[in-house]
Amino acid sequence: MMVAKRYAKAMFELALEQGRLDEIAADLTKVRDSIAENAPWREWLANPQVSAQDKQSAVHQLYGEKVSSEVLHLLLILLKNRRALLIHQVVNSYMEMLDEHKGVVHAQVSSAFPLTEAEEEHLAASLKEMTGKTVVLHKEIDPELIGGVLVRIGDRLYDGSVRGYLQRMEKQLVTA
Repeated sequence: MMVAKRYAKAMFELALEQGRLDEIAADLTKVRDSIAENAPWREWLANPQVSAQDKQSAVHQLYGEKVSSEVLHLLLILLKNRRALLIHQVVNSYMEMLDEHKGVVHAQVSSAFPLTEAEEEHLAASLKEMTGKTVVLHKEIDPELIGGVLVRIGDRLYDGSVRGYLQRMEKQLVTA
């Protein structure tokens, strides 16, 4: 994973220097998604029996007119160094750096029932106050929570669910 971060950091620093962070992010996402959505293409890129030159030629033909020269150059370097399988990780690392640069964090929010728009806004505002960063909510429904919400930001977990409350209460009763 560290190798992918080095490639991502180099791309991020170049994009920052050029003032093109979002443009590069869009191109990287386009490439990552096209590879992820097309299994035969992904398998061909990962095939060690296909020469790096053949892969580079195919990538140049496919993406040459669709992405910036910087992104194309990154892809060609990854292929030359036989690191085609890192493309997904490089893009994800770049996106993490971009979010960090912009002061954005992603929160995984689980709730027993769908949140209303007002509840989402209130939750996002509360999390912004706690973290000091803009919060993007990624929501999912988990009926086992009974009520309330469970929020994960990075490696931090905020349990405001009824299930969590009941579990904490049970521990207190058992240890008392």
